[in-house]
Amino acid sequence: EFAASIIKLGADDYILKDRLTRLPSAIEAALKKKKSDDLLRQQQDQNRFKASLLATVGQAIISTDLDGSVTYWNDAAEKIYGWTASEAIGKNIVNLTPAAIEKDSANDIMTDLKRGNSWSGEILAKRKDGSIFPAFVTDSPVYNQQDEMTGIIGVSTDISERKNTEQELKEMEQKILSQKIQEQ
Repeated sequence: EFAASIIKLGADDYILKDRLTRLPSAIEAALKKKKSDDLLRQQQDQNRFKASLLATVGQAIISTDLDGSVTYWNDAAEKIYGWTASEAIGKNIVNLTPAAIEKDSANDIMTDLKRGNSWSGEILAKRKDGSIFPAFVTDSPVYNQQDEMTGIIGVSTDISERKNTEQELKEMEQKILSQKIQEQ
């Protein structure tokens, strides 16, 4: 009973005095367990650190499985697209982010990504409220340690400001050109 209560409290093993021959193997097992626990804690710390990095990036980072179901949705994705992570996770990405006119193109991109190819480009995206905006997106396949493709990660940025600035520059160029023509 005493041995059972000590182990319940956190002891790795309990050895009776008349069975000291078990001591070396018990010490070895305890050291292996300690090393394994330390490694697990270290991996968990690294995963938390990586997750905090992804959460603080100013670009939308969205991860999907190979079927297109969202598995990760960072804070910037919430701000850009309007869907909370809990609303987006489990939903198909093609139904969440591309504008209706881009859905066929999005399906083609997903097919290409499933073949292991990366893709970057501009698309028209939609927010939860239905508003459409231009986005620059980079999608890449994700592989596990056995080099098997397990999903897709996408990084997207709302480029509305840039597009507006480009349009303003074009309009200014046209205006300047018109003025020069009038002057001549």
